[in-house]
Amino acid sequence: MDVTPTVVEITIDHLSIEGFGSVDRAVIRRSLQRDLAHIIQEHGIPGVWTSGQAPAEVRTSLEWDGRGGAQGLSAALAAQLYEGMTR
Repeated sequence: MDVTPTVVEITIDHLSIEGFGSVDRAVIRRSLQRDLAHIIQEHGIPGVWTSGQAPAEVRTSLEWDGRGGAQGLSAALAAQLYEGMTR
């Protein structure tokens, strides 16, 4: 029986942000939480999570063109993390 959770808690133990100049990490932290929640609401909870096969760790990297400042970086990072969680 497939059970779809109504609450999802994601813990990010370590987030390394290097090479992006002087971005406001506090803004990234807040924006990342909001952006990731929005993506999950829009696209749903990844199937591997509902099947009990969620990865213990997601590693990803991204190229970012600098547009949108810290909030733009957060949106790009959230998209990459979601993609990584669906593999």
